[in-house]
Amino acid sequence: ICVSTKRNKIQIYRLDKVNINLIHEISVQDSLISIAMDEHGIIGCSETEYFSYDPPNSNDRRSIGSFTSIFKLDDPNITTCFTNISPGQYLLNGPNVGVTTSLQGMSQRAPIMFVNPPMNFVYSHPYLIVLVRDYIHIYSYLDDQLKQEIPLKYCRTLLTMQQENIKNIIVTNKDNIYLLVPLSLEEQIDQLLNSYRLQEALTLAESSCSSIKQRSTNRLVLSTKKRIAFIEFSAMNVIRALSLFDDINLDFHEIMTQIPNFSPLTSPWSNIDENTKNQYSQWLNAFCDYMTKKSAEFSRQPVRKKNRLKIGKSNITF
Repeated sequence: ICVSTKRNKIQIYRLDKVNINLIHEISVQDSLISIAMDEHGIIGCSETEYFSYDPPNSNDRRSIGSFTSIFKLDDPNITTCFTNISPGQYLLNGPNVGVTTSLQGMSQRAPIMFVNPPMNFVYSHPYLIVLVRDYIHIYSYLDDQLKQEIPLKYCRTLLTMQQENIKNIIVTNKDNIYLLVPLSLEEQIDQLLNSYRLQEALTLAESSCSSIKQRSTNRLVLSTKKRIAFIEFSAMNVIRALSLFDDINLDFHEIMTQIPNFSPLTSPWSNIDENTKNQYSQWLNAFCDYMTKKSAEFSRQPVRKKNRLKIGKSNITF
């Protein structure tokens, strides 16, 4: 399948080794502004309307697929634009909102509320780069919140350029061409953890998985959970920390080796206020209960495995 536009018409062709055959021609009311195609189908927009073409699933050459009008805009001040989020999923610009939709015009996701009306936007996982008047706004698609605002006057175009696994963003104004290079997921997670935005860091790591099942084995998710667990551990949020230790099945010997580095109290006991003493006592009690449970589990392991672990244990010093 290939697609072309001619004034206010969309022409859909079927290609084979010998012929190019026009199989469908669709007329729209206004001039076409943009059109795109992926392996799932075609999406496009005119000045007032979004539409899609869902190709036939079968190899029946007589089938022409289905054309859908997704929605129309009544306000001429709203710019029609769209971007691909994932195969078969798109974000369309509406009245101060971004609407996620499939080719069939269905969505199970709440709209994104924009701070300013977009002139254009593109998606670079997990961020939405939005061109507004005199600024570039960067939203997180994970929580729909505005994360960054970059002043840039007279912006004209916003394009994506795929380079290996990184999607760079090209921005132009009347004088210059700019390249926005996103940080790697690892660098973004580091920044979030360093600023104690722990849940955001975990959500970002999990977004790298194509399915929920992959989260239990994904290296980035496991390492992020481990780092969050030790951050919570040092902050005396021991219940949360121990829950994460269990979740990633962390060897309790590794926890023991970290105790000197993560002991939360550095002042003499007599100089600590009563509230902190109580909190520290709860921290110790919960941790001791956890270690007792892990010790019991360890004692039930096969002898061969226990002996191997004891060798490592003999090198631990406190």
